[in-house]
Amino acid sequence: MDGLRILAGLGDSHESKPNNVKIVKSKKKAVTNYRYYDIGELAGMVGDRGYSIVPSYLHNNEKKAQDVYTMSQEDFVSCQIFMIDFDGQKWDEKKECYTGTDVKFDEIKERADDYGLPIAFAYKTLSCPDTVPFYKYRIAFIHDQTICDKQIATLIYKALGRIFPECDQACCEVSRMFLGGKELIYFDENARINLMQITHSLYRVLASQKNLKRDLKVFMKKNKIDIEVRNGMIMAGTMDVISAFDENYNSPNLIILKAESGFSSIFYFKSSEHENRGFWHQDKTCTNKDKSRIDIDMYSGICPLLDDFIFSKAELDHMERFILATNINCIEGGLKRFYDILKADYPEETYKKWMKVSQTIKRYQPASCNENCRYYKECSKKSQYPNMITKIKNSRHIKLGRKYVFGSEEDATENLKNNLYKAFKSKDQDIHLIKAQTALGKTTQIINLINDHPDKRFLIAEPTNI
Repeated sequence: MDGLRILAGLGDSHESKPNNVKIVKSKKKAVTNYRYYDIGELAGMVGDRGYSIVPSYLHNNEKKAQDVYTMSQEDFVSCQIFMIDFDGQKWDEKKECYTGTDVKFDEIKERADDYGLPIAFAYKTLSCPDTVPFYKYRIAFIHDQTICDKQIATLIYKALGRIFPECDQACCEVSRMFLGGKELIYFDENARINLMQITHSLYRVLASQKNLKRDLKVFMKKNKIDIEVRNGMIMAGTMDVISAFDENYNSPNLIILKAESGFSSIFYFKSSEHENRGFWHQDKTCTNKDKSRIDIDMYSGICPLLDDFIFSKAELDHMERFILATNINCIEGGLKRFYDILKADYPEETYKKWMKVSQTIKRYQPASCNENCRYYKECSKKSQYPNMITKIKNSRHIKLGRKYVFGSEEDATENLKNNLYKAFKSKDQDIHLIKAQTALGKTTQIINLINDHPDKRFLIAEPTNI
């Protein structure tokens, strides 16, 4: 897809579940054996060949100097691959009962797709029996950028734990090593997740329960995420990240919660490198008074992504559809048009999934143009507008009735010249009003007219930049 290479530490390869001595040895090898891997290479080594993996880059100079290789969350440096473990139902000797839940991989994958969190690869664990169905497996997600903040990485793991409550919750932390597998059961080299979609999915999970405000507060407190109120905003994250946001510093990520009616909205701002190009969610639904009364079908050429969706019928991925949906929601009837196109041109399953979040989409502010759009790099070089709806509102199309009238610049210039000479040669005493588009060359044509008739006298009264 994009030549992405993932930093990870690989330990020893095992054909069956190793004992504690071998596990310790494998951990030491993994944290001293970091390098970059192609996604396919990494999935094959871990899923098919049984190599244990430490997804997070862990480093501690003091431990290294003392030849100590225990893994700790305090040693976290960065992470781009996030893994969770499904053990199925098993007997707990201490509790003397069965714990865990049997859930098939197909069910987990369907849920991940529904939430827009595509799985990069999955594999059967070494202890998974060869029976069908199987319930012991691990899945891996790849973030679209490296996470260098431990608090953000921890939030991602804990959010995944809430979205997939059947997984082993003890594995949802940044310093875990995962044993390799006996068989790779799924692989998608193009699969990427991002922090915005994770928080969006977490919001959906919490919103589906009885008390969103309480559950979100408990989630933040339980995961030790600092919060601070500033100017009516509740900011969540490490305090240095919050300060970095105020100082316009190049912080990696920032989660913000808006406190209009309690803990009810999730925000995401990207680094200052992409200032004002984040996603956010607000508690207030956009009313009809706030919506523009324009016909989006008339705006060909303004946004290539919109053109692909409406006119060329090109299939957009989940995040591209999200960008469009949150923007055209600000146009009267825009969201209905969005769903009509989904119903007509996309699989029925895709349409139904988006209908499930139709009310949630209405509560989002317009998503900014960002790397999730295939045209972002191209458009960001020549556009000053932060998102699609702003660009549409500031476009200079001329609308006559319900149709747009277009013409070439040469034809318009010639038309202006003819009308000007026609008025000049007229014998009547009337006032002739000639309309022309800005920058078409009105002043130039008047000067040409004067030069062509040096024997005539002209009185010019015109505001001009020349």
